[in-house]
Amino acid sequence: MLTARQLMRQPLHTISARDSVALAIRRMQLNRISSLIVLPRDEAAAYGILTKHDILNKVVAVGRDPIQVRVGDVMTSPLVSVDPDCPVRRCATLMMQNHIRRLPVVQNHLPIGIVSDSDVFDALLNLHTEAALYPSV
Repeated sequence: MLTARQLMRQPLHTISARDSVALAIRRMQLNRISSLIVLPRDEAAAYGILTKHDILNKVVAVGRDPIQVRVGDVMTSPLVSVDPDCPVRRCATLMMQNHIRRLPVVQNHLPIGIVSDSDVFDALLNLHTEAALYPSV
């Protein structure tokens, strides 16, 4: 059974909720990624995620200044996440049910990786292709 641990991407890129959206944009560009895990402001706060979609909808489209806007003001929180042993089909179901494209992989309450819809799609496509090419005898 294929799991989130096998699909997750590492290293996990993070940013502080107090940082500017401008810094987040720069970090995404430099790392060629489309999301950042947002570290909690304090121990009582939850992790969040900031995506290009969040930036476009909550900053750019409404004319806000990315230098002035804080990541914590536009991030999505709390995270919908999975544990490392979550089956890939369950990852796909969670993505569809929650209308999200990324699932942080969390172990011992800490994010350790991220699985994207592309990762899940490619994995499921490969499984079905292999099954078609090499059917059980």
